[in-house]
Amino acid sequence: MPIKDQMQIDLRALQEGGDQREYQLDDDFFRTMGEGSDVHGGEAAARLAFAKVEDKAWRLEMDIEGEVVVPCDRCLDDMRQHVTLHESLTLRLGSNTTSEADDDGDTLFVDERDALFDASWPVMEAALLAIPIQHVHETGLCNDAMVKALNEHSTARSGEGEDTAAAAAANDGWKEQLKNLKTN
Repeated sequence: MPIKDQMQIDLRALQEGGDQREYQLDDDFFRTMGEGSDVHGGEAAARLAFAKVEDKAWRLEMDIEGEVVVPCDRCLDDMRQHVTLHESLTLRLGSNTTSEADDDGDTLFVDERDALFDASWPVMEAALLAIPIQHVHETGLCNDAMVKALNEHSTARSGEGEDTAAAAAANDGWKEQLKNLKTN
């Protein structure tokens, strides 16, 4: 049975004292759920702990730790990026038309008729948010040919390839003009 199907949880069937589920997320899960994202695969352990907080409401604690496969921002080759996170959500039976006071931004509403919570998307969304904005290989691990091409096509940075005497004179000219602005 695919992991996505295993993550369909009947909230009414959860134990009163609390319930816990553990999942091994694999390449197939990340490719299927991450379609359209930069995630090409991965391996992670997900632990979901449910605790009933009131009638028709549960607190979900998600812990995910593992690695996802994403492209390196520098060389575009796939790399493994470590992700770890702890996220808390409130699950509430009803509709999202319930009073605004109930919605603190971390509340998910589950249809009361079947009380079936699909945990796959909140788990994937949390994993995506745990990926750092910039992901690059450690120094020396990028694709050499791509780094060379990138360096050839990059513009010179300030100070690179300039005549240092001419650059110093230009900076002195600006300094003098700034001094005149400050005194006037």
